[in-house]
Amino acid sequence: MILMSVPVFAQSDNDYFFELSKEISHIQDHPEKIKMLYKREIKKLRQTNDFKFLISSRYIQLFFYLKEPLQQIPLTYELLSINDNRYPFISIACNFSIALKFEKNSPKLAMQYIDKAIIENEKLGKRYMLPHIYHAKGRFFFNASDFKNAELFFHKALKLYGPDEKLYTASMYNNFALINDKLNQTGSAIKNLQKGIHILTNDTVKTREKKMFLDRMTGNLGYGYFKNKEYAKAEDLLLQEFNSNRSNIDYYPHIIKTSQHLSDLYYATHQKDKILQMITFLKEIEPKLENISDKITLNEIIRNYYFTQNDLIHLKLYSKKIEKLNHIFNEENSKKIQILSDTLNHYLVKSIDEKYEFNEKLQKKKFNFSLIIGLIILFTSIIIIISLINRNKSQKEISLQKNIILEKNINLYREKIKYLQQSIFLKMEAEKIFIDNLREIKKEGSINPETLIKHSFLKINKLMEIDIRNFDLISESYAENEEFLINLSAIYPQLTNKEKKLCIYFRMDLSSKEIAALENTSEGTVRVYKTKIRNKMTDDKDISLHTLLNKV
Repeated sequence: MILMSVPVFAQSDNDYFFELSKEISHIQDHPEKIKMLYKREIKKLRQTNDFKFLISSRYIQLFFYLKEPLQQIPLTYELLSINDNRYPFISIACNFSIALKFEKNSPKLAMQYIDKAIIENEKLGKRYMLPHIYHAKGRFFFNASDFKNAELFFHKALKLYGPDEKLYTASMYNNFALINDKLNQTGSAIKNLQKGIHILTNDTVKTREKKMFLDRMTGNLGYGYFKNKEYAKAEDLLLQEFNSNRSNIDYYPHIIKTSQHLSDLYYATHQKDKILQMITFLKEIEPKLENISDKITLNEIIRNYYFTQNDLIHLKLYSKKIEKLNHIFNEENSKKIQILSDTLNHYLVKSIDEKYEFNEKLQKKKFNFSLIIGLIILFTSIIIIISLINRNKSQKEISLQKNIILEKNINLYREKIKYLQQSIFLKMEAEKIFIDNLREIKKEGSINPETLIKHSFLKINKLMEIDIRNFDLISESYAENEEFLINLSAIYPQLTNKEKKLCIYFRMDLSSKEIAALENTSEGTVRVYKTKIRNKMTDDKDISLHTLLNKV
């Protein structure tokens, strides 16, 4: 990747992506509407050739695979790379998305990406996704049983949610109650749940999501009363949630937890008939469940019932069934983790391979270009020396002194070129070793995504140090590109900005494959652009584009 300064964009650019994100959130369950939105942004891109709309269309593409993380993760990494921190909102959204995808399978990696999202968002102030990111980080800490930090970030999120965001405000009180429950602070848990329920009950704007969450908090409150041995209140509230969800198959995953709590209550209050009714209902819905984890929990409730009844036949039957389900769950989970790891590793290796191949060729071209500059300076200096000697013999001593200075300058340039050649050779060798080691690790199957990323960043930073040491020498050539673009615009004003940019690559005599890698496009597209540019510049078919550009 060529390093360049990142321009400062107006706040409205980030606001544009933020509004687009809110627009997507209302239609994310409707694939056809998502595709229409994507077509809208592509149309804007074609009309304006604005980089912003390339990013917006790629961002919308992520939502094509909302339920397919193995498809979405590589696209998210690719968008991060294309954006290259140009638009902070996109960097925030991508890092946040990756963190959520790794939440269960790689908590440490998830925490690294959530921290990146927080750092970027905090630079922009208390805007955009910051309260949701704080909420997610609090959940990460909760999952790790770090309840102190979990509560800290839930409070941070609560402070940032606005007065109209009642669902998220209520969810924070539910989270506080979950922490209280883990710490056996039942009284505090009940109070926090009552606050959350009060917020949603008095909210005049009713939505499906709010009703679902209100039911969930009602069930949690019922379980709090159960732990407090207020059985009548507990049963009433748990049945409210149970009856609200039992008629909708989409809510069955939520009803299993409620069934577990009701079963515990019926055992404690010796209501055997109600326990049997519960078990009968669970047997009826078990075939309709898709999630293996839900099936395991449901069958454990049923097995526990037969254990209390001392029914050994059914106890063995359900124990074997649970054992089989656990085996399937572990096998599926292992496959998912492996596929996820392979997907991530493939993307990383592919990115590094492409970067290595491109950098190797680019470094050779830089070296050749610098060598030519050095030779020009050398020959120019020799000509100047000879000219001065022949021009004024009477000033022999002065000329001799100037010659000595010029010779020192020539020697200095020789040393710089020699040093540049050695540095480039060193970097190329280091990159080859780095890629070979990475491929060897992958072949052995012992690769760990977290360790790979950590070591990859370390190796890449070491390689970049060589570029930094040579920056002063190489950067002298960039001024020539700027002059070239000015002259090109004056001679051929009909060229677009995209075509002018490609002219720099064609002038360097890069191949279509190399240019395609730089511009993240296909070789065919590059060849089409080359033909269009040549037709705009001349009708003479015998002259090459490279020759034309070198005359500018």
